[in-house]
This record gives sequence, C-alpha cells and structure tokens, in this order.
Amino acid sequence: MRVTRYKENDIGTWGELEHEDFKCYTFEPRGEETTLRGRDRRIPSGRYNMRWHNSPKFKKRLPHLYNDEVPMDRYILIHSGNYADDTEGCILLGQKTCKHGVLESKPTVEEFISKLESGDINEYEFEIVNAFKDEI
Repeated sequence: MRVTRYKENDIGTWGELEHEDFKCYTFEPRGEETTLRGRDRRIPSGRYNMRWHNSPKFKKRLPHLYNDEVPMDRYILIHSGNYADDTEGCILLGQKTCKHGVLESKPTVEEFISKLESGDINEYEFEIVNAFKDEI
C-alpha cells in the first residue's frame, strides 16, 4: 500500500492512500520530517512495517507504522481526525479534503481497518512517497 504526498503548506500535508481497491486521502502534520518522538511532525518518506496497537485513547486497535529509522515507540498510528490539531504526528484518513484537513474520517478509518483485518497486518508493507506538486 502506498501514500503519495502531493501537497504541503503551513497547515499540513495532504496525500492519497491506495491499497488494492481502497483509496482515500491522508492528512499529516506540516513541516520537516523527523524520526524523533514527541514532535508533531510527519515521518520521513520510505517503507514501513505495520502491526496492531491497542490504543487506550481511541479505545480500539489501530495500525502502527515503524521501521529501522522510525522506532515503534514513536507510535505513528493511522487514526481518525480532521484537522492539524488531531494529527499528533500520525496519519489521518478521510474521503474528502478541505483547506484545513480531511473529512469523513471515522468511516474511512473503519473501512481501512476492515481491509487490513482481511489479511495479516504483519505481511503488509506501507510506503510513503513525496510527490509534491507546485500550487498554481
């Protein structure tokens, strides 16, 4: 599965997620990429492993991304939310975009999780690609 980041500005970073027949939009924090924990910044582009994380905050099991550079304790999750204040360094999903983030996030995350549950999450590779387009 792949996220292609296509837009960034002082509000955040937008992308498109594709996994088999599933497509949606993504929203992440703005600014420089970092591997460090405790920063509300997006993670570097690259390939990531996935596993399940039982989130006490969201009271559900969520996809958790990590690799050799971005450790598990950075807790990069894919979860619901609409705006920059909701990202906390994670990736938000939505069916639509708006100038401040994504919309229809909860049903989009539920559908994505359902797709992941049809297989073994540990077998998936999650790729993030930067393909930013100039604003016209």
